[in-house]
Amino acid sequence: GRHTFEVKARDRDFNEDSTPASVVFRVVPPVWQEPWFIAMVLLFTCAVGVQTTRVVRRDRGLRVANEALSSANHELFGLNRELEGQNRALESANRQIREATQRKSAFLASMSHEIRTPMNAIIGFTRLVRRRAENLAARQQENLDKVLQSADHLLNLINDILDLSKIEAGRMEVKAERFGV
Repeated sequence: GRHTFEVKARDRDFNEDSTPASVVFRVVPPVWQEPWFIAMVLLFTCAVGVQTTRVVRRDRGLRVANEALSSANHELFGLNRELEGQNRALESANRQIREATQRKSAFLASMSHEIRTPMNAIIGFTRLVRRRAENLAARQQENLDKVLQSADHLLNLINDILDLSKIEAGRMEVKAERFGV
């Protein structure tokens, strides 16, 4: 949003100019705090998850086929050689998937932490300005409220991404408890 500051000038004799000078400026957030960038990271995460699910399902299907062919090894020796080649390719693909998953998790954790720090700063400074700015116009107060609300929403999204990467990395501990509905 646009913000305007008005300043009254005084000369060395403390004569005050009655006409205030106005300065208009616009605060532009860094690209990683833009909703489209966060949406892009979320879409990337979903796409990797979908692809991983497809490969895992394909992997399960190929493993079942491998077990069936191994039991009929005497009759299907030629087919078994072909299947071993497929297994090597699948193991290579699985290694690549594991590496890609690890890279994705590291990227999500790193990116989420890199975004969370400035987001916490934005929230803190916005709250500080709201507390100390008693003479702000209602519109400016509304704008600060919008900034704070958006920053809180983005911080919740970032925390959800961090939780997802912890779950995928196996570092999330589940504590089951009973509770009343």
